[in-house]
Amino acid sequence: MSHETIMTDLMSDFNTKWAGFTPVEWPNTPFLAGSEEEYVRFGIIFFDTENAVVGTARQKYSGNVIITAFAEINKGSAQAFSLAQKAIDFMQNLSLNAIFTYAGTTVVVGPDPENSNLYVVNAKIPFESVN
Repeated sequence: MSHETIMTDLMSDFNTKWAGFTPVEWPNTPFLAGSEEEYVRFGIIFFDTENAVVGTARQKYSGNVIITAFAEINKGSAQAFSLAQKAIDFMQNLSLNAIFTYAGTTVVVGPDPENSNLYVVNAKIPFESVN
């Protein structure tokens, strides 16, 4: 297991489950969202890699899957929360190729500082993987 494998597995799983809901902005991939279009951004934040067992080469990876939900501003927060919660529902409590995700939570960001037409809510889903 590596950072690349973890990211690929989590992205693939999300892509399969999210198909048909909204466009997805993937890491380091060109993406042009409309000024009022709903979409989500997929990302992963890795924490420190640790030895899983002292004296062995086994490693423990941990981090957060961050899915940022963008919805039209001044229409209430319900749609952004709905997108973030749907992402959490799809990604929390998984056992996927030695990757384990845990209960997710939402974090309100508010108006998008880069696009004044959008409102933002993050979905944060913790994960661990031991190889």
